[in-house]
Amino acid sequence: MLSCLSLISDTHVRVARDGEAHRTACGLSVMDEYVEPGLFVASGLFAAAADTATCVGCRRAGGRATPTEAARTDLERTDPPADPKSLARRLFEQVLNANAPDGLAELLDAGLLGGFPARRVNRLHGLFPGWHATIEDLIAEGERVVVRYRVDLPAERASGQTVILRTAGHRIVQVEAIVDDFALWAAVSYAGTG
Repeated sequence: MLSCLSLISDTHVRVARDGEAHRTACGLSVMDEYVEPGLFVASGLFAAAADTATCVGCRRAGGRATPTEAARTDLERTDPPADPKSLARRLFEQVLNANAPDGLAELLDAGLLGGFPARRVNRLHGLFPGWHATIEDLIAEGERVVVRYRVDLPAERASGQTVILRTAGHRIVQVEAIVDDFALWAAVSYAGTG
């Protein structure tokens, strides 16, 4: 768990810049006005920078989840940021539905990738063979996109779920699941009437 003390006592690895915000490997987002000399280690290859960082989260992200070449160069990219809806669509269609966890490195921010190992996608398909999500709604405003989707499982009743993704530049940097308690209660009630 990171704290505010991490900002004043540690040096961090900056992995991306989105407007006035600097993204770190440990998952922090620091606005320009709070950046002081010495907050970030010298830029260069991610692994080398992670070795010189004093932030435990940045060091851990450097050792567990080294980003692809595309992620290393996010700071130098000059093309416009990716459309949040297209990032969400790619996450569901090309990674989760396809059981292709290698695609996570192209879509997730280094800090998020460190906390979401690729084996989770494999485990999802191992526990629920035939798992498939169908996107029903994509609603975006700014850097946030709400994805309402339905999960279809063989021999199971489909369930609706919602997640909010926050993007920065060319990456998904935050995922928030929305639990629909009413739907869960309805499903439990439905199962009890059989």
